Amino acid sequence: MANELLRTKTRNMLAEIAGNEEQASELIERVTGVVKKMAEKPEEEMQAFLLRMRIQPETTVSEFSLDQLTEEQIENLMGKLRGDVIASYKAAHPDCWLADTTEYPILSKALDGDITLIQFVVGKCCETVYSPSEERERIVFLLSSEEEKNRYGGLRAMKFSKEEAGYLKDCANAIGEYYKSLLPEEATNPIKIPEGFVPAEDTTPEVAKEKKTPKKITLEQLSANRELFEELISISDRLAKVGVDANYATWKLESIRRVLNASKEL
Repeated sequence: MANELLRTKTRNMLAEIAGNEEQASELIERVTGVVKKMAEKPEEEMQAFLLRMRIQPETTVSEFSLDQLTEEQIENLMGKLRGDVIASYKAAHPDCWLADTTEYPILSKALDGDITLIQFVVGKCCETVYSPSEERERIVFLLSSEEEKNRYGGLRAMKFSKEEAGYLKDCANAIGEYYKSLLPEEATNPIKIPEGFVPAEDTTPEVAKEKKTPKKITLEQLSANRELFEELISISDRLAKVGVDANYATWKLESIRRVLNASKEL
């Protein structure tokens, strides 16, 4: 049955909001149809919507044809519906990002293992990790502060919106720890640089722009270039066996290319 898309606790809450059996049946059927239709959304749109359901649930109520809800009802119901939407989307798209099992221990604990929220935070960290060193140091200092206003300021410096920073400020210490682990001075197992060679910084506008706004990989690209991505995963696994973090290596690809080219001339 279509109503099975909604868990029992979600249907019970909708019935309570409706007030009587007839209206409850209509409301549950209407919301179920919305959840089913959401499985057709593009991946990036779905990811953004789930993020809003978590951080700004009041902005997503209208999507479910709901109105006149109290603040408490919105918070409780949107939390339940979010789980239903995720389950429905995963069922329709088994290989989507929601099925990603990549672990981020520091963030996972602070963000309740919410892969959508985790990947959003990771993306923000990656966007600002190439900021000037002074700005990076300021971000780390603010995020590690015991002062709420400082943690909030650190998140805003990382380009989180006011609403996002307000929501995440209590997790700022964990975000700061993860952010710090990405910084060049904190990276482990760096590639060995030929003696006497100092690589130049990536300061060209093209390179800077590429680092600050990394392009997302779509399902269409994965499907069309499956062999290339499988090869990439294989290389990543081989690098991990020799103690090299493939994620960090990818971010420093241009520097590594220059180092390797220079080593041929030594």
